[in-house]
Amino acid sequence: MTQIEFSLEFFAERIQTDPSKLHFCILERTYNDPECGVYRAPGLRVEGIKEYAYSLYEGCFVALGEVFHDSAISMQDATVEPAENGYTFRTESGIETYYTTHDLMRIWYTRLMNGYLK
Repeated sequence: MTQIEFSLEFFAERIQTDPSKLHFCILERTYNDPECGVYRAPGLRVEGIKEYAYSLYEGCFVALGEVFHDSAISMQDATVEPAENGYTFRTESGIETYYTTHDLMRIWYTRLMNGYLK
């Protein structure tokens, strides 16, 4: 079984970049429909790339600022703290989201088993 660890080095190996260029962030997807509100997910910002960020929840790069399916995605830098069974992502402005180790494993194994998603 593959050992999965929550570190910038782990993600850098998957995205094929230098770990020093990665930073944790929170991605906010704002929908045009007021009933949907704002959806927050943890992500990775790659230094030098301003148009895209890597969504840890979706397991792929997402476009920032573009309106796609009636929503727009923005990004805020975050710090990560270990929490019970997962990690808490927190921005300087006080926004936070929780990400479980189970979520990470689900995304990683889905991509491992489905070659079209790599």
